[in-house]
Amino acid sequence: MPETATYYMSGLRLDILECADNWQLYAKGLKIAYRNAYRSQEAILKSVKLAIDERKKRDLEMMTFTISLLTMGCRGC
Repeated sequence: MPETATYYMSGLRLDILECADNWQLYAKGLKIAYRNAYRSQEAILKSVKLAIDERKKRDLEMMTFTISLLTMGCRGC
């Protein structure tokens, strides 16, 4: 085993490449986890927005009905 600078540099290079590969795998897993979390949040927010819009529509219909009922009731007075 020659203990030259080239030998040590080659070993160091292999260690760095192995670490870089491990970090790339970690980063890829993290990217997938965040993507899934964002998609889940998007689905939840869409359903909440839909529920809010439906509630607003129902409230508007109730207000319109109430105003119509009051208007017709006052008309008969």
